[in-house]
Amino acid sequence: MLNFVEFLEEAGFDPYPYAGRSMYGKQCVAVTASSFGRFFADILLTVESIGSESLEDLASIFEGMKWDNMGYDFVFYFPQIKWDSNEAHGDESEDEDGVSLREVDDLEADEAYEDS
Repeated sequence: MLNFVEFLEEAGFDPYPYAGRSMYGKQCVAVTASSFGRFFADILLTVESIGSESLEDLASIFEGMKWDNMGYDFVFYFPQIKWDSNEAHGDESEDEDGVSLREVDDLEADEAYEDS
């Protein structure tokens, strides 16, 4: 099963760490797109390709999504999903911070940033 970073990569995005408003330097998963329409079109096409099994999990993730306008582009970020540099760089080790689409509905924004 794809984790959320892999899902975003499958959708054609290049996820990166981002510290949004009121996050006080804590980093979460983010992507950049030229418009809301382009972002959601790519997400919907990817959902269609992976099947509806993960639809509820994705809906939970997108409920917590935030965005900022960066001039020409938008940054879409997910404060409830802590940026995991091991996951982002393809480290195959088991890491409790890795988030699969199935695990996301159990997360709350405060829990995602608790120190291990």
